[in-house]
Amino acid sequence: MRSHARNSRLAEVRNGLYWAGLLLLGLGWLCLVVISAGTALSDTRYPHIVGYLGLAVAALLAVFTMDKWVKVLPGLLGISIFNAIMVLANGYTGVDRSQQVPRPTAAALLIGLVVCSILANTLRSRGLDTVDRTALLGFLFSFGWAIARFPSLLGIGLMLSFLGIAWAHDRCGRHRRVHGVWPISRRRSVGTDLR
Repeated sequence: MRSHARNSRLAEVRNGLYWAGLLLLGLGWLCLVVISAGTALSDTRYPHIVGYLGLAVAALLAVFTMDKWVKVLPGLLGISIFNAIMVLANGYTGVDRSQQVPRPTAAALLIGLVVCSILANTLRSRGLDTVDRTALLGFLFSFGWAIARFPSLLGIGLMLSFLGIAWAHDRCGRHRRVHGVWPISRRRSVGTDLR
């Protein structure tokens, strides 16, 4: 009996360390994206090509580990939501008071990030197909754009669009598997039967 409880605790510790490791790797990847995007898109002492190479490495890492990091994506977006709340409360970003962010813009960023987190949560429990992977790659580029050009409503809008595409594709696919037809074509056929 004691060995079973001990194995159970050991399994819980391993699971906790696994998820903590994934979160730390995700934060490390996010730092790579932020630094590389800043180097590529702004004037620094490093050449722009260094930033673009860093973004290319981050994109390759994201593609090859997509099945893993999609499970922690809502948590990473939660960190961004916390940052947006701080920007909304303070009226500026980070510790630099000179980088003022208008409150309506901060509120729009917060709402967009909350909706992105809700949509990203739907990706955790299902297998990813080609459309999901393409949409997630577009989401990552939009996320990098939104971070590099903060506050970027265009970046948040693109993030929402890509996650919305993945969500809509899943919903239509589920409907088709259950009913044997795409939702739009079913409505058309019902409309023609009524005439």
